Amino acid sequence: CFYFNFDNYQRIIDTLFSAIISFGFMWFTGIYQIFQKNRYDIKYYNMLRWGGLFTIIIFTTSTLTITLARETRLFFPPFMFIIPLTLIFIKDHSQLIKEILSDKKFILLNLISIPIFIGISIFITFSIFPNFEFRAWKDGNHVFLIINLTIFFYSVFLVLLNRLKQFKFANNNS
Repeated sequence: CFYFNFDNYQRIIDTLFSAIISFGFMWFTGIYQIFQKNRYDIKYYNMLRWGGLFTIIIFTTSTLTITLARETRLFFPPFMFIIPLTLIFIKDHSQLIKEILSDKKFILLNLISIPIFIGISIFITFSIFPNFEFRAWKDGNHVFLIINLTIFFYSVFLVLLNRLKQFKFANNNS
């Protein structure tokens, strides 16, 4: 099956699409949380982090090597770790999201950044995935990927904005 998944360009595109779309933006938020320091008082956070890392590596490797990876559902078993880690990411950034939605300078930043993220997502989607070998509903798959890429870019934007706020706060207190 490994050779089938990477047999030609179209199959590589389908395999890559399946891997990305199985969790979409949650790949970033979940993996980001895995590599955060254990600063949480959530009882099972370490188990969630290490279990998530182990499960992602094992299932992604096995899906790519011994199954038909174009079946998106085969990438899904790590959900029991990715989804809770994503919820922790949202909880960690909820205060920043509230500030972004209420502060006028952040509203302007959103009005500028979101259309840029959508444009970049559209460009990436149609550049990398112009068509598929096995997938029906091509337009729906494109739209779903555009939405997930936009949320991914926005999540990266939140992380960078949060780091910038922490850096400014640390420098003001020095």
